[in-house]
Amino acid sequence: MTESHSTPAKRRKWLPCGCLLATFLTPILLLTAVYMAWGFRASRQVATQLARIQQAGLPTSYDELAEFYRIEDGLEDATQHYVEAQDRKY
Repeated sequence: MTESHSTPAKRRKWLPCGCLLATFLTPILLLTAVYMAWGFRASRQVATQLARIQQAGLPTSYDELAEFYRIEDGLEDATQHYVEAQDRKY
């Protein structure tokens, strides 16, 4: 009989601690849920914007950028001329 009486006493002893724990964990869990929802929304917006950029035919990755600015065969690379023009002092 002593064991059955000690179990509810232990529960009553830990009950305030459990309430305090729930009080502190609830805002943390809510903030985490809001942060995750915000992150999912932001990633959908980024994906939508990237799709618009790709539909416009503009580069969205390094490989696409390199292909976009590739100099056609037979044309001179004028980059050095532009660099020299910018370095000139007037």
